[in-house]
Amino acid sequence: MSREHYQCIVTGFLSDRIPYDDLESRAMQHPGVGIADLEAACIVPLAPNTPSEAPISHTWDMLKSWTQMDTEGYSMECPENSVLLTRRERRAFGMFKLWFECVPGAEHTYTVSWRDHQFSNIALSDESGRLRVVFEAQEVYEGEVIPPPDARLLRAHAALCRVLHACGAVKVYEGWKEDEARSKRVVDHASLVYVNSLLMARAQVEANASA
Repeated sequence: MSREHYQCIVTGFLSDRIPYDDLESRAMQHPGVGIADLEAACIVPLAPNTPSEAPISHTWDMLKSWTQMDTEGYSMECPENSVLLTRRERRAFGMFKLWFECVPGAEHTYTVSWRDHQFSNIALSDESGRLRVVFEAQEVYEGEVIPPPDARLLRAHAALCRVLHACGAVKVYEGWKEDEARSKRVVDHASLVYVNSLLMARAQVEANASA
């Protein structure tokens, strides 16, 4: 909350937990922006120390292989793995419908991209390709500057979003999430194999194109 000053980095909505003394002045600085329930979205929604016997534990292994980054000391809730968003935008981020594209040469600056998503702040719907955000590193907690989101994690998330949309697998993933919310429903193993095949095929196409 402190790093983003109690404000959604995308929509500008202020948190309903913002200190009362600060609310009036902040509201005057951002006219037309409402109050919303903000949540921290984990870029990689999985703790690095997941037991190795769990199949999902391979996620961080793959991430380290793709990005060559050292995740030692990371936790799922660490600032480097978090982005403050409204509940609606957080769900879109988790469903790979909203992502951040790095702006070359501009540190901690990103263009917001999205597909099949209606913003909480509807005024942003016409800003495709023009909506930029900057993550600041000015707030201090316990004597240390709160770091911005790790650019390598955001790049990995953005790459996965592009691949999932390009091969159509995002629709299958959305179906899984809907299944999880319903009782007596299970994820179809055949769907897992299907999506894995799509991702592998897409990765091979990209590899051949860059060769």
